[in-house]
Amino acid sequence: MSEAQRPFRFLEPKLYYFFYYAALAALTPYLSVYYRSLGFSGRAIGTLSAVTTFVGLVSGPVWSAIADRYNKHRLVLGGAILATTVAGFAISLVHEFAPMVFIVAVYAFVHAPVTALADSSVMVVLGDRKDLFSRQRLWGAVGWGLAAPVIGQLTEQMGLQWGFYAYVVLNLFTLATALNLPSSRPATKAPFWHGIRDLFRQRAWIVFLGALFISGLGSHSSSGFLFLHLQDHGGDRSLMGLALAVGSFSEIIVFFLASRWLARWGARRMLIVAMAVSSLRLLLVSLIQTASWILPIQLLHGPSFSLILSAGVTYADSLALPGFRTTAQSGYGFAGALAGVLGNLLGGFVYDAAGSAAVFRMGSAGVLLGLLFLALAGRQSAPAESAI
Repeated sequence: MSEAQRPFRFLEPKLYYFFYYAALAALTPYLSVYYRSLGFSGRAIGTLSAVTTFVGLVSGPVWSAIADRYNKHRLVLGGAILATTVAGFAISLVHEFAPMVFIVAVYAFVHAPVTALADSSVMVVLGDRKDLFSRQRLWGAVGWGLAAPVIGQLTEQMGLQWGFYAYVVLNLFTLATALNLPSSRPATKAPFWHGIRDLFRQRAWIVFLGALFISGLGSHSSSGFLFLHLQDHGGDRSLMGLALAVGSFSEIIVFFLASRWLARWGARRMLIVAMAVSSLRLLLVSLIQTASWILPIQLLHGPSFSLILSAGVTYADSLALPGFRTTAQSGYGFAGALAGVLGNLLGGFVYDAAGSAAVFRMGSAGVLLGLLFLALAGRQSAPAESAI
């Protein structure tokens, strides 16, 4: 039986992604609902989301560069997860806007390196089977999909505070699994800053980041307002949890198939397809008249989110010089974080001025612009991507 046919060939990455995304399902989808329960305006909610992404934008690359420079990946990853657990729970203890900004900033600072460090470590585990990354990452969708409806029911019956309790417990399991992931050890003695310079001199890399930034402006402007949009149309937290589960189901299917699609058609084509589906999904969300319409629309979440993630992580790793895997993953995250800062602020202003439907229409247009940039500006760099 081949490695691709043995679902538990790489057990550590599967367990890590399962618990990490199960923990996130208990926290991140309900933050905007929690903020509104405290009386915060749409502009304030957008500001908090922007603070999260801005702090991650600044600190993420720094943490990742330190981990690569000193080869302290496991130490930084474990410490970051532990600190994130404490900071995430602390959010539930704050009820005023000014101290909330501070706590959210601390959470973002310690959480910033987690994804890049874990993804680069998983690439080390996979070795020459990087095409199987999506098979590992799909277990994150399984964790999210199983946790989301349970947490939705729990918070509906017991209150939002129980989501924070669940987050702490699940994140401690995440920490235990993260400590079993290997370090991404440098395979070169090239000067550190020379490697950074050479990475950002690649045209394919610049086009890739540019397209992700433009589309990210659209997707991030609306990402924090989905549950508020559902509330505006009569949705409760149980429906929100079910919507997350449906989205996770579609993620699992696409993550399972993504390795075949990437091997056959390449990252650039898959990114274009994923952005097209993402733009359509956001447009359909803006048109709902009843909250339950979100359930069939969420089936499009997998073909958009999962494909962008699978192609993006694999492509970033392929462009990285030996010893700079984590830095490359952080650069990939940097583009999304920068888009998130601006997109969340813009989404908050539009929500207050024109309502949630306008936010999602704007998001759809932004993702479409990113697609056009990748399709047109990325033509000259397509040969470099064809091997992915």
